[in-house]
Amino acid sequence: MFCLASALAALTMAHERRRGTVAWMAVRAVPRSSVLFSWFLAFAILLIVGLALGSVGAWLAAIGRAETSPDPLPFAAAVAAAAGTALAGVAAGLLIGTTLPTLPATLLAVGVSAPLVIAAFVAPLSALPLPIGGLGLLTHLDSAVRPVAGGLQSTGAALAAAAVLLVLAGVGLERSDL
Repeated sequence: MFCLASALAALTMAHERRRGTVAWMAVRAVPRSSVLFSWFLAFAILLIVGLALGSVGAWLAAIGRAETSPDPLPFAAAVAAAAGTALAGVAAGLLIGTTLPTLPATLLAVGVSAPLVIAAFVAPLSALPLPIGGLGLLTHLDSAVRPVAGGLQSTGAALAAAAVLLVLAGVGLERSDL
């Protein structure tokens, strides 16, 4: 999900720039930052709804197989942290899409996000930096010492990273030739 969202965001933004759709809207007094934010919002809504539905399904499957009822708060914190990480990936994809052509932007977004996802599965939870820690927390939830605190910290760091990446993407879009 993380790699796909980042790649689709990069592809979409680069394609919109190449087709001239962003330039057409900018000529009609739509700020470039509004175009960028609307794409981010569209991806965010789809990601959050998809992640929520998938999480409910995973929770219901876990309840049916568990000997004791699992605690919902750590699971919710881990899902929120993973959602924050995915939103940071979308912001990174949009940033890449504002600067590169379509195919290189898509490949670079996958090239950047794929190692981060692999690291979340392979690396120990304590070795993961905070913005991608949500993915690691979700994969290693049973061995996390303080999952709620870790989830909240990772969510905050990932959303802060997404904000910085969106500001950089806005600057890049303002300076790019449409």
